[in-house]
Amino acid sequence: MLKRLSGVAGLFPTSILVGISNESIAIFRAQRFFRKFAEPIFVGDYSLDITETHDSEQFFSKLRNVLLASGCAGKPIQIVLGNEQVRLFFVTPPDRPASLKDCRAAAAMRFQALYGEPVDNWRLDADWDACAPFLACAIPEMQLARFNDVISKLDSNLISIQPYFISAWNRWRKNVSNNDWFGVSQNNHFALATLNHRRLMSIRTIHIENLSSDQYWLDVFVRREALRLNVSQPTKLLICGSPIDSEFTYTQEGTVHVNHVRLPRESKQRLSDARQFIINTSGRK
Repeated sequence: MLKRLSGVAGLFPTSILVGISNESIAIFRAQRFFRKFAEPIFVGDYSLDITETHDSEQFFSKLRNVLLASGCAGKPIQIVLGNEQVRLFFVTPPDRPASLKDCRAAAAMRFQALYGEPVDNWRLDADWDACAPFLACAIPEMQLARFNDVISKLDSNLISIQPYFISAWNRWRKNVSNNDWFGVSQNNHFALATLNHRRLMSIRTIHIENLSSDQYWLDVFVRREALRLNVSQPTKLLICGSPIDSEFTYTQEGTVHVNHVRLPRESKQRLSDARQFIINTSGRK
């Protein structure tokens, strides 16, 4: 879930990119030829009503119909999910781990401590590291099985499934400098990642009714995270996702410049979250 399957995408001249939020399903067609990336072609954006969002049977029925109607049968499929559909958290590795098994055990313990339930019914993956805190991601096993079931019945293959934050980070991490932090905005949610020498160190998400209403919430959020972690505030904050109407945010330590990372052809009109999931994380690198 944290990284694309290396070497797989290049084997397929055409693959399908699917963005899934609580409001819609967006379909794009990607052309890839052995590490050469072209801009994804927009196919359609299909809204979800409240019943389809909260009823898994109706949602997966809608997903199957959307994929069929979009000509996705028989093609490899990559999915980007909204961050609220998974669980993202950081794990501190145990002292002197003997194997990956020890890191997995530490991640399972951290999951239970955070969410009050065992990880048994969740698929857990991570950017495993025996020497430093690492980012972990969990998705319900049942949900993952349903995705695989729907896609296999279309004679397709699910070659990757990622939350929006991780897909955005993989896409834009090369643009990050040593003193930067990274943020992902999605509808009314904002995920802020603190970095240390371009390495992810923590992630924290807040709910904001209107991300573009004013910049005061961003000032407070950045300042609180620096204080909570006892680290210096960043000199620049790179943001991927829904636009935030500010070019900088003031803090007690000075000015933090806010840069929106976007693809050159991205439309400035208000797009659905699902559509932004693909636009903001695909294309030429």
